[in-house]
Amino acid sequence: MGEPRLLEHLRVLNRYRWWVVSIAAMASLATFMFEASHQATYRASTVVRFVVPANNSGASARESADLLARTYVETSSAVGFAAEVRNRGAASLPVEQIQSRLSISARSTPGFLSVTAVGPSATDAVTLADAGAGALAAAIDADQQRTVDQILAPLRTELTRLAAALAGSGLNDVTRRSLEDQRGALQRSIADRQERIRASVLPPDRATRPTHPIAPRPLRSALLALIVASLLATEGFVIVRTWRGLLSLGNPVGDLERLIGVPSLELGSVDRRRPPGAVLPFVLRHLSRRPVIAVIQCSGQPTALPATEVADALARVGRRVLLVDADVRSPVLHDEVGLPLSPGLVEVTSGAERLNHSVHRSPTGSGAVVLSAGVLAERSAMSVLGSDSINAMVRGAGADTAIVLTTSAAPVEDALLVVHQFPDAVVLAVDALAACRHDIVDTVRTIRAVGGNLVGTLCVHPRPGPRRRWLRRAEATRD
Repeated sequence: MGEPRLLEHLRVLNRYRWWVVSIAAMASLATFMFEASHQATYRASTVVRFVVPANNSGASARESADLLARTYVETSSAVGFAAEVRNRGAASLPVEQIQSRLSISARSTPGFLSVTAVGPSATDAVTLADAGAGALAAAIDADQQRTVDQILAPLRTELTRLAAALAGSGLNDVTRRSLEDQRGALQRSIADRQERIRASVLPPDRATRPTHPIAPRPLRSALLALIVASLLATEGFVIVRTWRGLLSLGNPVGDLERLIGVPSLELGSVDRRRPPGAVLPFVLRHLSRRPVIAVIQCSGQPTALPATEVADALARVGRRVLLVDADVRSPVLHDEVGLPLSPGLVEVTSGAERLNHSVHRSPTGSGAVVLSAGVLAERSAMSVLGSDSINAMVRGAGADTAIVLTTSAAPVEDALLVVHQFPDAVVLAVDALAACRHDIVDTVRTIRAVGGNLVGTLCVHPRPGPRRRWLRRAEATRD
């Protein structure tokens, strides 16, 4: 996963962290309760060892041991073997349960067989493993003895015949010595062949008592469920955002520039704004020579942050800035800045108040002056924004730069009236969390259709509810 993709997931995780935490916690709790309701299972194991000599056919001891191990791995699943295990210490278990709980496997080392047993308790697992190892060792030993007896049966018959001949009477010394020599040679041959044929089985070790169950492990499973659910929930939110056509949280600026084709800047959030030095280069490069700038917000939570950031940056480099709230239906600027709503734009354009009596200094001390929206009484928003008096008032206010703001709380026709009045420089403010690509494209198309010159976009991460960022920063500076 590349860095942009990782950044997208991290930002989505931060944005939806409480949803992710809730989903992961519920999945973890459900997993814990499900596993805790099951009976614990313990596992014990031991080893059966045997030594196999090289046989007469030329096979090595390793090949013979591997062949014998595979043979007993296959035959250990038989009902007869389970019955023998039951007789050796697992008398309380049915044969079917012994077959399901006991397993025998060949290890990589020649002549080693692992006997593994599972049970509802550590004692049951150890008892079954020991019984299985004992039955396996006895079976190997008995089979080897039968094999030896079958191979050496003719020699033993001959040995019996010689013994009977020596027991007879009337033998001279030469004949007796000859028979005794034959018997000795035959005994040595039997012992030698038995040593070369028979596998020697060592007594199996006692199984070690397990201290922890192998399953279920509620805490471990709950932790794994927590991690997996967190990753899946985050990926799910990323997929949902992509499906809905929302901007990428990892690189919203790049998305906007590819979508619209104009410069873009990410401002941060209302609570965590970028430092003024990061905003200033963009403002000076694209907005400093504009006498009037219309800031239009596209969807999302209404916020005056983009307009206040631009005004603050221009005022700090010595520009005389007038910030006007043209969202006369649902104003937010006065609440975020911490200034009175009235008198404002409505009162000034109607002639009820003079401009110099209605503006207020920005609480940040940057030098910008703010004109609130005012209170609509008998006048309509269309009559305020569509009149020639607003154009004359803004352009004749004596400011180096006037910024006219409409937020997403304003109807589309109000924003278009502002663009029509001040088409020279339009800045689109985009909510990075809620703005859809097709809404942005439609808004840009509409702005350009009424003659607006879109010069840039500002991407913001607003938070719900009014914010008095300027006022809090001014209070902190005074303190």
